[in-house]
Amino acid sequence: MAKLENFTGLTKSQEDLLKKYYCFGSLGLLNFNVANNTFTFHTRIAERKEQVTRASAWLQYKNDLFLLKAKKRNDRFSHYKLELTPSKAIQNFKAIFECKLTGAESKNDASVAVEYNHEKFKEKITYFNNQNSLRFQITTGKPEYGFGLDAKLKLEDKEFENLTSAFWWAKSGARLVVKHVGKDYKSFGNFEASFFQAISPLANLASKVVTDWNTKATTVEVGGDYKYDDSTFVKGKINSNGNLALALTRTLNNKLRASIATEYKAQSLLAHSNEGYKFGIRFDFTH
Repeated sequence: MAKLENFTGLTKSQEDLLKKYYCFGSLGLLNFNVANNTFTFHTRIAERKEQVTRASAWLQYKNDLFLLKAKKRNDRFSHYKLELTPSKAIQNFKAIFECKLTGAESKNDASVAVEYNHEKFKEKITYFNNQNSLRFQITTGKPEYGFGLDAKLKLEDKEFENLTSAFWWAKSGARLVVKHVGKDYKSFGNFEASFFQAISPLANLASKVVTDWNTKATTVEVGGDYKYDDSTFVKGKINSNGNLALALTRTLNNKLRASIATEYKAQSLLAHSNEGYKFGIRFDFTH
């Protein structure tokens, strides 16, 4: 039986189909993952065109009571996270402590959050120390339909910095999520509608439409994937800016998966030009 999603997971199916494995943002991308029941080690190296090579690594330890994770990048970014899940004392409760350090001066961005998950509602409250703000996220309803709210309140000014409301409907492999993204109750902001449809066990379709109420500008993106066999699937998408993207992912063995992706501007294709052309390769090792 399907479960009620939290707010950040409402559009995960659509976002994964339209973004995941489109690795043309990097000329080369390498992921290496080693995991067992308690420890996980992951490292990632990305070679970007006309940019410094980006490398990162994180280590995670998890048991029935807590999860501890530490991440470092070669651009002096660090991320530390502690999750407490005292399920024996309090069912469906989680406390999250995070700290992000950025730059040579190690600028601190710390936060503390509490989550409570129920069959009919999920809520999360986060306090950001550096911004002195509170973020409220809640979804309520059923897996088939419901309402969600994501609001960020600046405590010093007693004003909302971000305010997003959402409605969703799901049935028979289809999922529709409609969002209003604004800074407060007075402005209309942006309207987003995303749709996911499982056409068959082998193929899926997703789309996203974003409209800016003030400028009336609208962007549309449509994509799909197809499972060619047990080891291979292909993906394709196109947006209203004329960008066409394709991706191919193949599992070479139980420890190695390879992906190749490219993006082209439709106008450049017609003009036989390489302007806007992107290409990338990705390897995922798991041990």
